[in-house]
Amino acid sequence: MRTIHERRTPQTSDLNSGAAFGCPRYERCSAAFCPALGGKHLTGERVCLQLREAVKRHGAAKIRTALPGDLAGVVLRHARRLLCAPGALGDELRRASATPSKVEAGRQLLAGTTPVDTGTAGRA
Repeated sequence: MRTIHERRTPQTSDLNSGAAFGCPRYERCSAAFCPALGGKHLTGERVCLQLREAVKRHGAAKIRTALPGDLAGVVLRHARRLLCAPGALGDELRRASATPSKVEAGRQLLAGTTPVDTGTAGRA
């Protein structure tokens, strides 16, 4: 049985569907809780990439440069609040804050600055 972890329900003034459309992952995101649209996070569900990145080292600066101003503000407000909140989403964000940025790792991989093991070593 899945457990719903209660947290403050976003107020109507917190919800901003226009900001959600500005998210680069909006059309393919499967996170149950969207900082701009609200929702409920259940244990084991995916967490918004932008929220995960916002809680990492230098995350606020990266979010401000990567997202439109209104969406960046919403994501950063929710990230600060949820990082201290009890429940599954807060737990996931605290875990994420201690791990390296997946977005930055992807950028390094695309730029070729990180060696990639293609699995061909040792083959003739």
